[in-house]
Parts: sequence; structure tokens; C-alpha cells
Amino acid sequence: MTRKLFVISLGCAKNLVDAEAAVGALLQDGYELTFDEEVADVVLVNTCSFIKPAREEGREVLADVSRRMKAGATLAITGCFPQLAADALAREFERADVILGVDAAAELAAALRMVRAGQRVIKIGPPRPPLAGLAARPRLTAPHVSFVKIAEGCDHPCTFCTIPRLRGRYRSRDADDVVREAELAAARGVIELVLLAQDTSRYGEDVDGGVNLAALLRRLSRVGIPWLRVLYLHPARVTDELAGAFAELEAVVNYVDVPLQHVVPRLLEAMGRPAWTPEETLRRLERIRALVPGAALRTSFIVGFPGEAAADFELLAGFVEAARFDHVGVFEFSREEGTPAAALRGQVAPEVARARREELMLRQQDVVAERYGELEGETFDVLVDRVSPEGVAAGRTYFQGPEGDPVTILTDAAGLREGRFARAEIVGREGYELVARAAGVARRA
Repeated sequence: MTRKLFVISLGCAKNLVDAEAAVGALLQDGYELTFDEEVADVVLVNTCSFIKPAREEGREVLADVSRRMKAGATLAITGCFPQLAADALAREFERADVILGVDAAAELAAALRMVRAGQRVIKIGPPRPPLAGLAARPRLTAPHVSFVKIAEGCDHPCTFCTIPRLRGRYRSRDADDVVREAELAAARGVIELVLLAQDTSRYGEDVDGGVNLAALLRRLSRVGIPWLRVLYLHPARVTDELAGAFAELEAVVNYVDVPLQHVVPRLLEAMGRPAWTPEETLRRLERIRALVPGAALRTSFIVGFPGEAAADFELLAGFVEAARFDHVGVFEFSREEGTPAAALRGQVAPEVARARREELMLRQQDVVAERYGELEGETFDVLVDRVSPEGVAAGRTYFQGPEGDPVTILTDAAGLREGRFARAEIVGREGYELVARAAGVARRA
């Protein structure tokens, strides 16, 4: 009898790749995907544990699916949350028969067979090297977009971050395996390949052979996928060589994602980040813009870090206005148990951090309004993600990524198809989203 599998993946796109790998292992073991958890024989929840709100979301989702699952179904919890707190989850969710950590794909099928034999499986081991054969996994995203994890773990000493504890040290994936995955994606008609790691810019530094991210991009650009997008570059590793690869390779979209976290040297040093002055950081950003024509810059900041005074926040807000980023994510500091930052003096009240986050997003909204105004009348290729029956489409330009960025709304979408490019003229905006008039099918559609 075919067993039905329902999947929920929480957190970032890196987690989504892990969920896809786990699903691939179960499909090979005879399972069949369903989109209704109430008929599923197995409900798989792949969790995030990066910060406290992620764990709270995970608990809410687990409680909800536990109530709605059919009698006799199996609940499997995997990912970062079990890696951090498996015993607590086992006590809290007695219905969970399988609790595995971040390497669940290698263990899940066998664990579920043990459950059918009457056992409860709770198994958390040390993180292992990236699994080979990820290329064969199914995709849980739109068919024209594929996320590719090129490394696992992290070596950076960021004092606020639990990733090294959860995911282990940095381990680059074999370049040939990454290229094979890209080739399979191209054969399936994937239009956009998104490279992921905790720090993509460090790719290859931990292995012999002279491979680095720039070299990997050159290999991938020959596969034939129109858009290659890179997320999560460490600002100290955006070298002239790497920026040159962005500019040189037509397939690599000029979208530079560099999480900065803050701009006050004293706070950056306390974070374990490069303690650059705001002026030095601006010079580095301008260097990227000079080397990568039309570069779209995306970043993220943490507000409310221990010791952040009102004057520090104002310096950060002024920097955001001066830097004119295309996209900014703002996170309130989360006091994670066991991290060095949790023990620092000068903890900022949560309500103060929340107010600062809201203020910084308002400042960035003003920047976006000005930048979007400059785009009116310009024409771009837009990758169409969705087309509604009402004749309105949603898509993305090269400067809009698939993980959390605003989209472009295309009016008069007759003839447009999901997963194809359209030419579109920017005519306005709605909040953070662009509004464009479809001007025909792009040449490379």
C-alpha cells in the first residue's frame, strides 16, 4: 500500500533544500506526496531554530498539525529545532514518533520503518558533510526556480548566532555534484538557480583544488540556465575577483546580497563581525557598484544588540538612507541561550528593539520610494511567477530575489506564462512592490 506524505518546511530556503532531500528519500521508499495533512500517513515538519520566534512558530505549527492529523498517522519532526532541543520536543509532542536533526534525509526512511515496527525514534547526531546526490531530489518550489545548497555549516565567530552549534563547521559541497544538479535543473526547464550556504562567498576555501565561488559560477554559467542568483555573501569576502565574475558572466544576475548586521564599529566588534567604520563600509559598497554595473544591493541589520544606544541606532538609520540599498531586512536581537551575546551587558529592552526595527523600515521605505520613482518608464525582463485568472501576474526583475523580496505586479498579463520572461515597463509602485505594464514576451522567453 502506498503511504501518503504531507510536508511543512519552516525557516529559510536552506531548510527547504533539506526538506526536499528528505522527501526524495521517502519517495524512493514508496511514499506519495499529498497536499492534505488530514489524509496523510506521515506528516513531516522540518523546523527552524535560528531565533526564538522561529521556535515559537515551530511549536504552533506542530500543535496545529497534531490536532488535525488522522488517527494512526505518524508525526516526524526534523531540522534545527530537534538538533537544539530534541528531548524537550519529545516531551512536549508525545505524538511525534520520529525526531531527527539536520541530517534527517539520511535517516528518515529507516526511522519510519522502525515506527511501523512499534518503536519511537529520537536520534540526533553531529552534522555530517553535505549529502551527495542532492541533484535527484524533488522540488517543493515553483518548477522554474531551484534552490541549490553549495555548502553546509559556518566557521564565523558571530556572537549572536547558533548556526555553528546547530550545523557544524563549514563544509563545501563537491563542485562536480553542484554542477550535476544544475544540469539536471536545466534539463527540467529551470529558469532561475539560486545558490545558498550560510556564507556562499567562502565556498571552496575548506578544500584543496583551488575552487572558489567565482570558479564555480564560471562552470555553472555554461550549463544554460538564464539566471544564476547568489545569496548570503559575507561582506569581507566580496573580492574584486568575485565581483568581476558577477559583471563578466551574463547568467549571473547582478544581485549582491551582503548581510552587514550593523555599522557601528564597537557593536560590530562585539558581534564578531568586521569592525568597519560607516565610511569604510560605504566605500566597499561603492566599489561593488563600480565593478558590477547596475548592482542591486540587499542587506540585513540587527537592532537592539546589547550596548546599542540611541545614538548608535541613529547612525545606522542615517547609513541606510545614505547607502540606498535595494532591499533591507531588519531583525530584532534575539537573546539566544549559549551564545556569547546573550551574556553581554547592556541588553536592550525588547520594546525598544521593536520600535527601532519599525523606524528603520520606515526610513528604508522612503529610500525605496525614491529609487522606484527613478525606475518609472524603464523596461526590464521580468520572470513571471504567477498568473491569475483575472489577467494580473506577479513576477520578479533581476533585482528582486525569490526569498522575501517584494515582487513586480504586471497588469494586462494576457499571453504571459508562469516560468517565462516578459518585457515590462515600470509605471508605478504599491508600497514595496513595483507595478509594471507588460510590453510583450522577452526575447529569451
